[in-house]
Amino acid sequence: MIKANLFTIALSSIVFLLGVSCIEDNTLEIGSVEGYKPVYAESYQTEILFQAPRAMESPGKIYVFGNYLFVNEMQNGVHVINNSDPSNPINTAFIQIPGNVDIAVRDYVLYADNYTDLVAIDVSDMNNPLVCDREVNVFSIQRDYPDMFGVYFECVDKSKGVVTGWIPATIVNPKCSR
Repeated sequence: MIKANLFTIALSSIVFLLGVSCIEDNTLEIGSVEGYKPVYAESYQTEILFQAPRAMESPGKIYVFGNYLFVNEMQNGVHVINNSDPSNPINTAFIQIPGNVDIAVRDYVLYADNYTDLVAIDVSDMNNPLVCDREVNVFSIQRDYPDMFGVYFECVDKSKGVVTGWIPATIVNPKCSR
């Protein structure tokens, strides 16, 4: 009975993994098909920029630090809000951090993901934030294939950098599908 249950669990796990992975087939020659191609981050797209405040479009996590609120703008950066008067919060700045989804603050240092990197930003002077450290390739981004199922796509070329998204495209003899 136990062996049958273990076999069922193992088989189910294999079927699941096959369903969420992709297939690379170098012999597939079907001509031109509609599919997806990866969008790679250019080195300038990972730069941290300190900008004027802007409207929130896709807010994520909120982090309270002293009289300030840091509000993550999914995939784009962090809004800095002066909350010294909670009845009148003031959006004071935007820190552009491409690929950002998570933030934390400790000892006047804002930590944020920047695609695969971890950046540390000194916020002890909110009028003059400063990138004080960057650890490269700390995070693994699983964007080796589009989110959709039943599609063809251009295989990821890791030498081109980090995949930031997928766009529709005509693919000639695609080697990957999902």
